This record gives sequence, C-alpha cells and structure tokens, in this order.
Amino acid sequence: MKILCCGYGIKTIAKLHDEGRLPSNLLYGTVEMKNDGHDVEYFQLSRAGGIKGILGDVRSIFSHKHDLLFIPYIHNKSLYILLFLKLIGLYRKRVVGVLHMTPDRPNWLYRRILRTIDHTFFHSEKNRQECVSLGCTRETASSVIHWGVQLDYYDRLQAAATVEFISTGMENRDFPTLLKAFTSTSETLSVYIPEKYKDTAEMKPFGENLAKNIRLEFVHQTDDTIRELAAIAKGSFAFVIPVLKEALHYCVGHTSMVEALAMGKPMIVVKNPYHPIDVEQEQVGLTYEAGNPDSLKKAIEWLAEHKEEADAMGKRARRLAETTYNIKSCAEQIEQVIATL
Repeated sequence: MKILCCGYGIKTIAKLHDEGRLPSNLLYGTVEMKNDGHDVEYFQLSRAGGIKGILGDVRSIFSHKHDLLFIPYIHNKSLYILLFLKLIGLYRKRVVGVLHMTPDRPNWLYRRILRTIDHTFFHSEKNRQECVSLGCTRETASSVIHWGVQLDYYDRLQAAATVEFISTGMENRDFPTLLKAFTSTSETLSVYIPEKYKDTAEMKPFGENLAKNIRLEFVHQTDDTIRELAAIAKGSFAFVIPVLKEALHYCVGHTSMVEALAMGKPMIVVKNPYHPIDVEQEQVGLTYEAGNPDSLKKAIEWLAEHKEEADAMGKRARRLAETTYNIKSCAEQIEQVIATL
C-alpha cells in the first residue's frame, strides 16, 4: 500500500530521524509502518498560506500516486480543502488522521468535512466522545491510539547531567505556578523555557529574584533541542509537567508524560481529564490542582521524601512504556485500522 503522510516540516523531520537526531514518534508510526513493508512517502505542506499556498498543496497531493492519505495533525486549511473535495467526490483516496483536540463550535460544513475522514484517531477518549457527540466523527470510524516514543532512541541517549526535578515541556506550560511551588521548598529544579518567554511580564519577577534551588535555562530551539533536552532529562530524579489551567481541554503535556515513561521516571503532572494516562491509577506519578502552587508543593515534597516509592513508580513507568505507550504499538494499532478500510 502506498501511504502519503502530510504535515508541516514532515520531510525535515524524516531527514533528521534518518540521521539519528530525532525519534520516529514524531512521524506517528509511519517509520514503523515502512519497516513493516508499506510504501510511505512524506509530503511537506506549504507555509506560504493564502490561496496560492493552499492550491499548491492540493494540486501536489493530487499529483502524488498514493492509496491512502495519513494526516498526523488535522489542522491545516489545505487539508480541509482536500477533504471538501473528498466530500463532493472529486478526491477519492482513503484518509486517516489524528485529531488532537475537540473543534470549538464547529459549523455544519466543518463537521461534515471532518466526517469524510475514513478513520479519525485521538489521543484522548474524552476528546473522541466530544467529537462523536458534535458529529465531527462517528463512533465506528474513530478510536484512541496509545501514542508513545521510540524506546530504543531514548535508550541510546547518554545522560548529560545529574539533576533532581526537571521540567522541559514547551507547550502551554504554567511556569509561574511551577516556580512559586519550588520557591517554597528545598528541592532543586532545573527548568527549560522557550527563549520567547524570557522578557515576559510573568517571568520577570523570577528572573530578578530567583530562588537558589531553581535553575532557569531559556532555550533557543534548534533541530537538536529534543535530543539535548532528553539527554539532560535522562539524568533526572523526576519529571514535573505543569500546564496552564485554560489549556486543559486536550492532552497537553502528553509528550513529556510518555518521555517520562520511556526513561523510567516518576512524574508530577497537572490534573487533566483529557490525559490518556491516569498516572495515579497506574502508580507512575502524582497529580496536583491546576494553578495551585500549594497543591504542587505537596506533591513535590511527598515524592522527595519517598525515594523508594518514587523508584518503584519509575520501574512501573518503564513497564507501561514497554507494554502500551510506545511508537511500535501505536503503529500496529494504525495498521490494524488501515487493513479494514
């Protein structure tokens, strides 16, 4: 089967993966499907925008020979136009893709366009059920995938440092709550923050009067940032994954969670009903109330004071990564669905 995988920067990611610089999970199982004998090609969507960029993308996709279109991130205007053409019968290829969050008040046409996708994957069962209720997908044409990282990529990394608590995520992170919580403890924290936040009003107080137990590193993102931060995180005691309260409508922080699993690290993560992993039920970590430094402080101190249980959490985390949350298992789930279309 010829699979065309579309996305922003997808060819660049594939190239960096081939060079060993990025893990295959960023390509959503297509590397593993290729290894299983599927013919996979990557198509890089244009960032030009406007009618010219959209028409260029649509024309190029039409010209590529493929049996199935795979969309790791369903959020692009060019792809919506392509799905509209599928709706009216002008594009007849099978389409599968991953919808990462519930659309905000989708109109009738948008819902109908999304329903042309032959199978929609979700990370979160809550998002899936919301989309079924809204009419954006059908119960029988959707499922949750257990996305995780490429285990052997992370296994090969050498720990670049020895740190205690670490926070490396970049998406919708609640840095003020994180820093306030650690300021009132004696536990050490290394936190890596996108450089765009360096001079923001929310970060200024911490930059001027930073507690001695906190190390801030403002990160300039490059092609090697993921690998470099993962190597540092590998030498940590535990992950802390703070997320903004207003962002708790999808599985934000999921990448950091599955990285913690792969590295065998206990984690402290914000309570989020959209997370696919219940860290307390799985006994791989603790949760805290969003935006509440005192709640986060209690979790930090408990984990620091119970090192043996933290170690046991890390061992359970790694087993969970090996049995469920890894990219090989995720690819198998996708392949099983594709085989039925």
